[in-house]
Amino acid sequence: MERANRKGQVSLVLVGLLTIILVMTSTGCKSKNSQIGYEEAYDIGLQAYTYGLPLLETNKTFLSMTGGQSDQVNQFKHVRSFNDSNSKVVVAPGASGLSSIAWLDLTKEAQVLHIPEVTGHYFVLALLDPYTEDVCNLGSAHQTPAGDYVICGPSQHGISLPAGTSQINVDYNRIWIIGSTQVKDLNDIPSVNKIQDGFTIKPLSK
Repeated sequence: MERANRKGQVSLVLVGLLTIILVMTSTGCKSKNSQIGYEEAYDIGLQAYTYGLPLLETNKTFLSMTGGQSDQVNQFKHVRSFNDSNSKVVVAPGASGLSSIAWLDLTKEAQVLHIPEVTGHYFVLALLDPYTEDVCNLGSAHQTPAGDYVICGPSQHGISLPAGTSQINVDYNRIWIIGSTQVKDLNDIPSVNKIQDGFTIKPLSK
């Protein structure tokens, strides 16, 4: 219910900005009614900022990583070695794990996330909504079993799934996956790269 309310509040972004413009460009009358109008416009504008800015920032990150190209979504981009101090992608560089990043577009169909059998390493795949809130975390901390996980967008919650798969329903057509796999030392990087290769995404229809 909270997410549904926020979707409605996001739609007030343009309305809020337009209302503020109309109020601020009015005749400047100091009447009681005009003051109420100003306060209402300010409240709408504040909600537009609160609920609209996170979406703009997430979209900015999406565009910087994918260029807005359709062939850059629904697939993992694996970081194969440690980031250095010049890294400017999302988080500060670390020396304990390698990242696996994917943007999902669920507009046309659900996507199947495959998790391989991972032993001897901690890992996590965090599914984030456009507000960068956790939808769910898949990984060793949650004892996620290996297998296929069908990520279903808003229009796909009732679809039939292949036997042996698990369903994850989300409320948005764009989902950001930020994954990390533990690296024990520099000699461990090739083993971690093999684990990363096991994380795959494909359309449900394939």
